[in-house]
Formats: sequence, C-alpha cells, structure tokens
Amino acid sequence: MTGTTSYQESSNSSLFVGVIGAIAFIVIGLWATSQGAPVFFLLFAILGAFASIAMSIAKDREVTRLAEQKAAAAMEADQQLKSEIAQAVKESMKGTIKVRCKYCGSLNDEKASKCDSCGATL
Repeated sequence: MTGTTSYQESSNSSLFVGVIGAIAFIVIGLWATSQGAPVFFLLFAILGAFASIAMSIAKDREVTRLAEQKAAAAMEADQQLKSEIAQAVKESMKGTIKVRCKYCGSLNDEKASKCDSCGATL
C-alpha cells in the first residue's frame, strides 16, 4: 500500500503548511499593528490564519477521499480478476474428467466404453 502512504504524507505536509501559514498571518498582523496599522488589519490576519487552516483541512479531506476511491477501484478490479480466473478454471475443467481402467490402469475419457490401451470394457 505505498499509494496510501504517499497520500498520508501529502496530507500531513498539507496540514503543516496550513499551520505555518496561519502562524505567518498572525505574526505579520501583530507586526503591522505594532507599526501603527489599524487594528482591523490584525483581524484580517487572524481571518487569513483560519482560512489557511480551513483550506489545509479541506485538502486533507480531498486527499483522503481520493485515496479511498482509488482503493475501492483497486478492490473492485481485483474482485473482477478473481471472478474471471475462477470462470476460466471452471470452463477449462469441463470435459477433462478421466476414468482409470481397472485392468491396466490407463486413463480414458469419461464417455469411453472401452479402454484405449487394453480394450477392456470400462
């Protein structure tokens, strides 16, 4: 399941980037407010921080949904392949039943009335 691992790593890095972005928004807002910017600038920075985290969570959910879809498709394809193999084995088994001659031991077709080797009645 290496595909699932890559989705998880992507998800973790996405959340990490969202948190770093949120911290950056807040730090810039605090710095700008300390430099004389209006207080609403800090409010916009906090709103941006929340938006950054929300977008990371949304991306995480999308990555998880895609991973689940891919896993479901793989399972469905696997089940279809198993079904096809079972059907092919069933069909190849038809007509291959052999009967052993009680006199010489050779194998003969199921519908044969006499042994191919010794001619005895089956």
